[in-house]
Amino acid sequence: MFDGCPTPYDLKKKKVVPQALRLLRLKNHREWCYLGDVSTKVGWKKQSLVDTLEEKRKVRAKAFYDRKLAKINLKRKAENLPEFKALKEELAKFGY
Repeated sequence: MFDGCPTPYDLKKKKVVPQALRLLRLKNHREWCYLGDVSTKVGWKKQSLVDTLEEKRKVRAKAFYDRKLAKINLKRKAENLPEFKALKEELAKFGY
């Protein structure tokens, strides 16, 4: 078990594997728990720190998503401008 992500994988893009999701793999009557909860019960003292860092991560992720959404909306608005359409037609003449 690693605390965090091991070195060769920390810079790689994270992916979701649907076949491994708890919702799909565990039956309704099976019990489950988080590793952090079990660790806290046996003496791990860093759960409050992890919770604090997780809250900060969520705030940063929301800010990133809002900026990304704003860029996408700005691009959509720009594509609907008549100047953009004229420029696009001009570029189509040259094969772009």
